Amino acid sequence: MDRRRRPRATRGVRLAVTVLLAAIAGIIGLIVYARRNQAPERAKVAAVLAEAGQRAAAIRAALGEKRKNFPPESARPPALMGKRGVESQILLRTARGMIDNDGVMSQIVLDELRMQLEPFRIGNRLTPLLASLDPAANTPEQVAERFTDYLRTNKELKEIEQGIENGLYDELTIPDPHIFLSLETSSTVAFFAARALADANSGALENAVNTCVCLYRLGELVGSSRLCQGIAKKAQINADTDKVVWRIADRAPLSPDDENRLAAEIGKRLSWTPLIESLRYTAAFMESGQLWGRPRQDPFDAFFRGRYGRGSMQLAEAMIRLLENPSADTPRLLAELPNQAGRNGHGHPFIRLAYETAYKMHAKDIARAKAMYLGFILKAWKRGHGAYPTSLDELDPKPAPETWHDVSTGVLLNYERTPEGGFTIWIEGQAAAHDSGPGKGMPPASAPDGKREIGWEARN
Repeated sequence: MDRRRRPRATRGVRLAVTVLLAAIAGIIGLIVYARRNQAPERAKVAAVLAEAGQRAAAIRAALGEKRKNFPPESARPPALMGKRGVESQILLRTARGMIDNDGVMSQIVLDELRMQLEPFRIGNRLTPLLASLDPAANTPEQVAERFTDYLRTNKELKEIEQGIENGLYDELTIPDPHIFLSLETSSTVAFFAARALADANSGALENAVNTCVCLYRLGELVGSSRLCQGIAKKAQINADTDKVVWRIADRAPLSPDDENRLAAEIGKRLSWTPLIESLRYTAAFMESGQLWGRPRQDPFDAFFRGRYGRGSMQLAEAMIRLLENPSADTPRLLAELPNQAGRNGHGHPFIRLAYETAYKMHAKDIARAKAMYLGFILKAWKRGHGAYPTSLDELDPKPAPETWHDVSTGVLLNYERTPEGGFTIWIEGQAAAHDSGPGKGMPPASAPDGKREIGWEARN
């Protein structure tokens, strides 16, 4: 009986082994086919990553040589302000409140500061700086004066500004997602913006302009990282700085030298080249998996590529072709690009990061730069005519039409004079994005198209 069953059991084992070996062979065959089929794309990815590595090495070497010429205490500027202790967070919220109120310590800002300090009064846990700013123990004038003095004399802010002026933050330009994802600039921008407004309110317009130039250069450094995240962050820094420049220009007429310095920084934003370069780098990091922290030892994991980053290089090349030859059809053709990414094109990580975020924010950044130029023209017009024009058609000489309508971005600038004697330049077209990304390395979600955004708001 057992002898008759043994051949059946043996045949079953052999069949199972055969099926298992066939499955393993099939998987190996699929992997080999996938790797061979993707060889051209892998070669492109490897070339871009190699270029990124060479560029990073060159930047570090040049920075090392530059730092040799500086005194030891100034060769290593402090890190950009990020999330810090409780005191820093309270000061940051106060600075942002001042920005929202044009650099003035309003009653709203004082009330919020009082509530923030309330838990720390128990047990006398206020630091000397916060105690000097406590609205419960100081007059509003004292609080405003001391916080303004803190902004204008803060050693760390001065060192950061000097470091940016001397080119000591070139690490920010290295195309490496691991470096960029740890970068925090919003706190630095907020403190600098509040300081610029404090200087302007004190009559130190030149110092205020110096700080704005520093902020524009910080945005340029971040955008030079050759990553789409850098393009988006640069656009946000520029947007925040633009608002400060409006307010400073409202305080008193800027000197021709100060206007020229600001215009030179603003003019750097009119090119598509930074975005084009970022598309190729970002696609390579995305295809390799390094954008999400995949092991560098095996960046061309076929399973990972098929699951998430695959196709990014092809999409990047398609976007680059359109941006290198911009026309009135460019916005429409770019909007159709997700269809090339398959059924769920709008959910493709490259589409979300490169098109929905970086392209739209860069297009809006170009529009805001043109709005800034137009704002300076309008300020000069008022100085010569006593009031702003009722429409742009009154300007003589008239700015070229592309000054306020960029066909390659689909963005239109609109102008209106306000009843109070000021003016508003507002932007319609491609919507800006807001920072609400779901996780590490992922792009922010975009706001609905057609949202009205202010390009310059003059109150007098």
